[in-house]
Amino acid sequence: MLRIIRLVLSGCLFFAITSTFSQGCPGPVTTVTVAINEDATITTSTITCTRPGANFGPNDPQMADGHLVANSCLYKIYLQATNLLSSGIPSNAVIYSASLKLTATTSTAVTSYTAGAQQYLEVASMPWAESTINGSNAPVAIPVSSAFPAPVTYSVPAAPANSSVPVSVDVTSQMKFMMGSQFNNGWSISMVSPVASPPKNIVYRSSEYTLGGAPYLEIKYYLPLQVSATVTHATSAIANDGAVDLTITGGSGNYTYQWYTSAGVATSSPTTQDQTSLVSDYYKFRVHDQCFDEDYYGYALVGIYCKEVTFDLKTDPDWGYDSYINNGGAGFVGVMNIPANTNYGTNTDLFNQQSFVGGLQHSLIRFRYFGITPDDNVSAGRLNMFANGTHAFNSLTLLRVTQDWKEQYVTWVIQPALSAPDAITTTGYTVTPDAAIDVLPMLVNFQLGTATNYGFLTRLTSPSGVGLKKINFFSSDYTTNITKRPSLAISFTAVCPAHAHLRVKPDGYNYEVRKILTFYHNEEYEDPDVTNYLIYKIIRISDNKLMDDEADYPLTLKYGDNRCFIPLSSLPTPLAADDYMLEVTNQKKEKTYLKFKVIP
Repeated sequence: MLRIIRLVLSGCLFFAITSTFSQGCPGPVTTVTVAINEDATITTSTITCTRPGANFGPNDPQMADGHLVANSCLYKIYLQATNLLSSGIPSNAVIYSASLKLTATTSTAVTSYTAGAQQYLEVASMPWAESTINGSNAPVAIPVSSAFPAPVTYSVPAAPANSSVPVSVDVTSQMKFMMGSQFNNGWSISMVSPVASPPKNIVYRSSEYTLGGAPYLEIKYYLPLQVSATVTHATSAIANDGAVDLTITGGSGNYTYQWYTSAGVATSSPTTQDQTSLVSDYYKFRVHDQCFDEDYYGYALVGIYCKEVTFDLKTDPDWGYDSYINNGGAGFVGVMNIPANTNYGTNTDLFNQQSFVGGLQHSLIRFRYFGITPDDNVSAGRLNMFANGTHAFNSLTLLRVTQDWKEQYVTWVIQPALSAPDAITTTGYTVTPDAAIDVLPMLVNFQLGTATNYGFLTRLTSPSGVGLKKINFFSSDYTTNITKRPSLAISFTAVCPAHAHLRVKPDGYNYEVRKILTFYHNEEYEDPDVTNYLIYKIIRISDNKLMDDEADYPLTLKYGDNRCFIPLSSLPTPLAADDYMLEVTNQKKEKTYLKFKVIP
């Protein structure tokens, strides 16, 4: 899936872009080195030792890591790079690999170096500073769960102290996680099995060490797969002259394509980048990056010129993200104290509820819709969700999400930011109704680019108090009845070219046309069933040649609508780039004209 990486740390020390290369693929991978500019050693032992709870942060040229020495002090290292924003890594970069480089040294305090000793590298859970961190206020490691990467366990290589070759620790999975959430607080290092005798220890050079070998990160990244679509709308409800042209950026440049019906069924052809000869419908597509093994899923909406069309975009595990999050409160379904760091990305339900004793659950949902341009008139947008069980009275509030989030990672602890000013509150639900929430204002903001489509969060409007309150729905992972999955119904009028006005006398006015000749008239009629009202001819001006004569096939009029359009692709003789005259005759034999130019 498409992944968006957001960097949240500030500050600057140094960085260097060292190389750009292709990992056997056309797409480049860029290598950046970033200094570790915050590091500190603390003692964590609660028993008596020489420096219990001490801080060895600023101006300490070495880091004593995770060992017990004769005075029975247990040490731990904290380190982080606060200068990632200035490292040159784009905000949307995807981490390909990341290694933490640590150089061993000798120490006057620690004299025994044990090759092969195992160490833990864990993600720190809270911000910290090397000037204040100590054994009393050091952040704990992030708890291990399905939503968090496991600690990295590595063995110290069998190399002498003061080695010029750094210890290299693979932190790829942790860096991906840290740069995609607010937990960008660096790492802690400790021994896996510290013992007092014989001591297991190793000392690394710190960022204050002036003779070389300071710790740093080596990060390799690439730009993610991004897809945009140029849509050619159909000229009528039955015409098959629509098209979708995909533009691919990022990734490897070595792609495969799969198109799907609106029901999500894979088509046998075409499997090319673009589609033509399409009727009005919505089309799902998947672009696969063969080099980096990533997929981009999206919709392309093919409408009808100047006509309103409604599409009901159904989610499923590929085309929609959704999950619920739990605050860790007690009392849900007889289970006490469910951890707040639990991920529910594959759950078949979307819960919005309060337990009897204060536990809360909210839901997140995001649609990967595509194909609506700023020129299209979006007239309606409804978020449809289908009830699961009986609602205990409350109303639902929907908020726009303003920060990227990942279905497989999101939890109450790492939930995205929200926008409160444009929140939508529904009426109260008392039994088991499905929800149809008007989200048009938010969709228009997504369409115009004034807000990024990160989806919505739903929650109970008034969760305070004691007692069970709930409004629950099925998720995109619900399989028993796929019609109960959430959907987004969008009504829009496809881009409608300006309509030229027919004139009694041609006055040299040129109207430029590419695909559809559109015009309006001043005729008045009251009979909604009237037909055969206008006939037309198209004449090439340069040689006065009749290009089309519709005397036998008059224009069909729509009652109450004086707009007409003629698809140039439907003409018997294609119109090359040139100047033409449109002659229109009504039933009174009165003629009006339009001079137009066909352009490539």
